[in-house]
Amino acid sequence: MPVSQALALFVKLIRRIVKYLIDLRRSIVEDTVPANPSAIPLQDAVASQVENELKEAGKEVEKEMKERLDKSRIMIGELDLSR
Repeated sequence: MPVSQALALFVKLIRRIVKYLIDLRRSIVEDTVPANPSAIPLQDAVASQVENELKEAGKEVEKEMKERLDKSRIMIGELDLSR
């Protein structure tokens, strides 16, 4: 058997092994992860909780910004501009 034929058979064997391993990995992942994302009700609960927390944090930041703006306005109003 010529060397080129032996190498061709070796490459063919390696490709089959790699394909088998990829299929095996794919089947293991499919068994552990649900195909339907809506099958995870916890995900929706977490998403809504995160959204609520972000809204609350945004309100707090807006309140702090308004307080700082009010303080700045007071300080500007108290400046002596009579010079």
